[in-house]
Amino acid sequence: MFCPNCGRELAPGENVCRACSSAYASPYSRDTVMFLCVIGFLGLSGLHRFYVGRWKGGVLFLLTGGLFGIGTIIDLVKICKRTFEDDNGLPVCS
Repeated sequence: MFCPNCGRELAPGENVCRACSSAYASPYSRDTVMFLCVIGFLGLSGLHRFYVGRWKGGVLFLLTGGLFGIGTIIDLVKICKRTFEDDNGLPVCS
């Protein structure tokens, strides 16, 4: 990943750019996003996407059962790998 402000390459898991001191992490809680994603397996798919501001994907997941469960599994893996992004494109990793 690269810093959106100065373009410096960021190390994996690095949340603040050392060159320009800009924050590069979503303000949303990773634990909350993971909890809402797991609830998706109980029939309420897409809540995690609504929480981070990705409402179009949330509606799609809600109507299709998390894209028939496959999309929910993919999002859960992304959350675990800290690559799931909010509506601003910032990784949800804290």
